Amino acid sequence: MKKYIGVFLIGFILALTIPINIGEAAKLYISMSILVSLASLSKILLDQLKKDVSPRKWLIEISSNLLLSTFLVYVSQGLKIPLYYAAIIYFGTEFFEKTAEIRYFLLIE
Repeated sequence: MKKYIGVFLIGFILALTIPINIGEAAKLYISMSILVSLASLSKILLDQLKKDVSPRKWLIEISSNLLLSTFLVYVSQGLKIPLYYAAIIYFGTEFFEKTAEIRYFLLIE
């Protein structure tokens, strides 16, 4: 577990220090994929803490969430209607719920 946290911290520090120029069209897609990834990773961490290890389920969940959120952003931009707010609210809420469950789980154990 410490190895994964170390790798995450190294990646986070590198992401903050390396300047990356992102085009305007891709910013919404990237921000949505980061939010979906955070929500999925928090669910994976909670599953690992509860010893419910299922890599196949995790891969399907991350892939389908990323594809559906990307499709929603694409359709939203095509229709000029901010439909992606629904995905932001859903995945943001899921992320905070899973981190709260992780905190409660760690407090109990």
